[in-house]
Amino acid sequence: MRAAVVVLAAGAGSRVGAEVNKALLPLAGIPVVARSVRTACAADGVRRVVLVVREGDQAAVREAVEPYLGEGPPEVAIVVGGATRHRSEWAALALLAPSIEAGEIDVVAMHDAARPLAGVGLY
Repeated sequence: MRAAVVVLAAGAGSRVGAEVNKALLPLAGIPVVARSVRTACAADGVRRVVLVVREGDQAAVREAVEPYLGEGPPEVAIVVGGATRHRSEWAALALLAPSIEAGEIDVVAMHDAARPLAGVGLY
């Protein structure tokens, strides 16, 4: 199976009272989003990870995630999400569409970055 995982991290964090995106908050010293992306990258068959962020968070999320990425595949891409979760999912699918149409990706899984304790077996 050739898979892609979309990690949705375009939230604001307002419900948790954070001044930054809640996905950037640390959990045991590691940013929440980095935990989610690291797990997605470790899952068998995952060829691409698309990290969906809100406009203006690209650099902060990239800095939060890069130290926790291994070398080599899967590729991790960042795309700006939309005003709603559905639009954010759509932005990721639009990025993946050429790979899906070319038969390079068989399955796409969606994962909320704010749920960082999901294990590799979930994918």
